[in-house]
Amino acid sequence: MKIGIDAHVIGDKSGGNETYYRNLIEQITKLITDEEIYLYFNDLKKSSLINIDNENNIKIKSFKTSNAVKRYMKYLPDYVQKDKLDVLHLQYFPVIRKKCKIIGTIHDISFEHYPQYFTKKNLLMNKILIPALAKQADKILTVSNFSKQDISNKYGIDPDKIVVTYLAASEKYKVIKNYELLSQVRKKFNINGEFLLTVGNLQPRKNLSRLFTAYINLRNKKMIDEKLVVVGKKAWLFNDIFKFVNESKYKDDIIFTDYVLEEDLALLYNAAKLFVYPSVFEGFGLPPLEAMSCGTPVVTSNITSIPEVTGNAAVLFNPWNVEDMEEKIVTTINNKDMINKLSELGLKRSLDFSWKKTAQITLEAYHGMVT
Repeated sequence: MKIGIDAHVIGDKSGGNETYYRNLIEQITKLITDEEIYLYFNDLKKSSLINIDNENNIKIKSFKTSNAVKRYMKYLPDYVQKDKLDVLHLQYFPVIRKKCKIIGTIHDISFEHYPQYFTKKNLLMNKILIPALAKQADKILTVSNFSKQDISNKYGIDPDKIVVTYLAASEKYKVIKNYELLSQVRKKFNINGEFLLTVGNLQPRKNLSRLFTAYINLRNKKMIDEKLVVVGKKAWLFNDIFKFVNESKYKDDIIFTDYVLEEDLALLYNAAKLFVYPSVFEGFGLPPLEAMSCGTPVVTSNITSIPEVTGNAAVLFNPWNVEDMEEKIVTTINNKDMINKLSELGLKRSLDFSWKKTAQITLEAYHGMVT
């Protein structure tokens, strides 16, 4: 069986999309027996970012361009025919010519619910291409039961066509008690003292403006004195975020790290006193799970897929309600027993997810399409 995977996101620092494919590919290459996997990268050098087993069964190829139009209109359809693929695995966007079975991953359709959170260009592209993939695909993979129902309802897709493959935290996210390393990561990002942590690309859906409002209110009321560390690269519509912070008297205590490597992120999770995730829409929501895998207590939103992921291992708030966010942050961070309980529950909950399990379900989906 010949399986092609569009791996162009590897190395693009796109957050959850890249994390998904990198971990999925690494685990699939460990599980395959007689299958042949064709990996298509924008640049052959990016293949070094993935640890690949069963190299004899893996073929590495390049698009020789980062141009998305050429990728989906020319290179992928050409590779399907040249490599005689049985299945092509795409993420979000379809190919122009369908020449084999298509399996498509759609993490979420947040743009359908909150179009105002996207640039006009991205919104138009998503509105056209993601529904097209949903219809073109012989099977759809998504990352939560919430997303499965959402995709099915919005696009009229038979739920039996949609397979849920939960995400997981990579093995790098674990409890780390090496105080020298924890001290080094604080120094690297100029963090003095205890801090709250939030992680996610800078874009409106992550709801950072309300988190900053809650944080500043709590500081003004002298209810907390921890700093706030924000991890994530600039995505889109982020200028208001920086304007809001720069106008605050606590701007020096709100630290933006930009994108960080997984090794550093795992240390930041471990060093944080509390992880806060105020997103208003997620298909899965990987950062809370990563934090729980590190034993870090989590306070997060109570909507979309997030409660499905966190179970009973997090304190939940209404992300639209700043007062509720403030209350949940302060009552958690000042309660040592609650901190310890959340840490214990989070570690236990994180064991319910694994990339091996995700890869096994994905491989079963591949095989189910050609038998």
